[in-house]
Amino acid sequence: MGFFKSVGTVTRKVVTGPKAYIVPRVVRKTGKQLFNYDNRVNSIYCPRCGESYLKLLEPTATPQRVKESAFYLVEDIPEDSLVYWVCPECGFGFEADTYGLKKSKDTIEQVRDFIRDTSLDELHSDIEITDDEIEEKINNHMRTSRIYFFISFIFIMFMMIGAIKGAILFVLAISLFIATLVLIALKWSYRAWQLRTNSLYAENPKEQFLTWLSTNNPFKAP
Repeated sequence: MGFFKSVGTVTRKVVTGPKAYIVPRVVRKTGKQLFNYDNRVNSIYCPRCGESYLKLLEPTATPQRVKESAFYLVEDIPEDSLVYWVCPECGFGFEADTYGLKKSKDTIEQVRDFIRDTSLDELHSDIEITDDEIEEKINNHMRTSRIYFFISFIFIMFMMIGAIKGAILFVLAISLFIATLVLIALKWSYRAWQLRTNSLYAENPKEQFLTWLSTNNPFKAP
């Protein structure tokens, strides 16, 4: 059963990936998702399910079940200064305080500090995630990464054929497609390494990614 679940997870990522990253706005969508210009700067990878980023929600938009189970980062928060950081996949969330902040999104620092101070082992025990589940996610991420690398290699063959035949526009178009596939492959390989090393919540995500890229083999499981 676990094997088929893993295959289903990887298949879903591969099938839905191109839709999310390529169609219809290649450069903007890829940049926002793969680099730290939006989600990775202003949010945190969900520590429970590992499938999405936490999203900022106002209290009126937050389901009651999430409010009841959310981690309280500050005691006795006034109702008018509450916001929630919630995972859209599993509903895991944190309650944060906007008091004294110019923007609600700045409350993400409260979440980062809480996770760093709490320790991942304690946090995982609170949300009932096991080592086997983490290992399964790591393996799924690496399978997804290798599939994207393999697909990109196939398209490189097509690009070489187009170059030989002098189809310049075809080569330019397919090279952008290949670059996107490689970036997605790098993303999943990097995510597997983060899970392995408990480094999902770096203070400088961009620097950490570049360090990983220069010192690790993205084809090899961490």
